[in-house]
Amino acid sequence: AAAAAEDEEIFLDDTEEDDQIEFINIHVREEGGRVYSWRIKRSTSIDILYRLVRSRGCPEGRLHFEGNLLVMGKKLLDYGIKEGSTIIIQ
Repeated sequence: AAAAAEDEEIFLDDTEEDDQIEFINIHVREEGGRVYSWRIKRSTSIDILYRLVRSRGCPEGRLHFEGNLLVMGKKLLDYGIKEGSTIIIQ
């Protein structure tokens, strides 16, 4: 039981410095103008976001935020994506 309590403490302390808001609303805009919106965790990986976008019927493309290509394996918060951010897929 003591080990479980220690694990919980470690888990609770495992937060990003800047990550006070866990869930954010983000938008993904395709070149054709359609916009997809989600309420999503800032710690979500780019891979999962891409799968969500594709599952909504968006054509294949690459995700970009403020001129940066979003790389699979990274997380939204790695790019400073915050509440109300718009990601472009092209």
